[in-house]
Amino acid sequence: MFLHGRENYRRNADLVCYTFYKNIIFSLPQFFFGFYSAFSGQTLYEKVMHQMFNVAFTGAPIVWYAIMDREFEKPKFLEKLVDAKLYKTGIKNEKFTVFVFWYWILKGVMEAYLIIVLFTSTQGLDPSNIKGRMIGHWVAGMFCFGTVEFCANWTIFMMTHNFTGYGEAIIFASAFSYFPLIALMAQNPEFSEVYKFLSESVTCVQAYFCCFMMFFVAAAGPRIKQRLFQVYQLFTETHKEHEEEHSGIKYKEEI
Repeated sequence: MFLHGRENYRRNADLVCYTFYKNIIFSLPQFFFGFYSAFSGQTLYEKVMHQMFNVAFTGAPIVWYAIMDREFEKPKFLEKLVDAKLYKTGIKNEKFTVFVFWYWILKGVMEAYLIIVLFTSTQGLDPSNIKGRMIGHWVAGMFCFGTVEFCANWTIFMMTHNFTGYGEAIIFASAFSYFPLIALMAQNPEFSEVYKFLSESVTCVQAYFCCFMMFFVAAAGPRIKQRLFQVYQLFTETHKEHEEEHSGIKYKEEI
C-alpha cells in the first residue's frame, strides 16, 4: 500500500494530465491554422500521419510510464515509512489539483501557438524551393507535426524518474519513427501532400532552428511548473492560516 498506492496515484495523475496536454498541442495548431486559411477546412497535417499520432508516435511512451515508472527505488520507501514528506503527495492531492491541471492545459496551448507561429512566419504558407517553385503549405505543416510529436515525447522523457534503458528505447523509437515513415511516404507519388518532402525540406534551415527552439521551451516547462507550484502552495497556506486566524477571532468574540 505504501509503495504501490502512492506510485499508482502519482503515475495516473500524470497520465491524465499528459493526455490532455499532448492532444491539445496536437490539435490546436490546426485550429490556429484556420486563421491563416480563413477556416476553409484545409488540413495542416497529412492524413496518414494525422491518424498515426496517438497510435505510433505518442501512445507507447505514456503507457510505459504509467505502468513502470518509479520516483524512488523500493528500498527507499521501506527505509522511510516514517517520513511523512514522502507520502504527502497523495495525502494533499498535489499531483491533480486545479493548478496542476491548468498548468498542463496552458502548457499545451502555449506550445501549440508557438509552433504554428514559428513555422508559418519562417516558412510561410506557400514557401518556394531553390528553383522558385511553390511547394505549398505542407512543408510547414509537416514540420509542425514533427515538432509536436518530438515535444510530446521529449516531455514524457523529462517526466521519467527511473532510467532502465527500456523506457528510453520506447521513447526514442516512438519519436524517431517519424523519419522512416515520412521517408517512405515521400517516395510515393500517391501521398501527394508529402511527395518529395525530404528533398524540399533540406533547405529549410530556419525550420530546424525552430524545432530545437521548441525543445528548449518544452524542457523549461517542468522548472517553470515547480516555481509556480511553490508560489501557489505559499499562497494557499497563507490564505488558510488567515482564514483559521479569522475564524478563531470570530469564535472568541461570540464567546
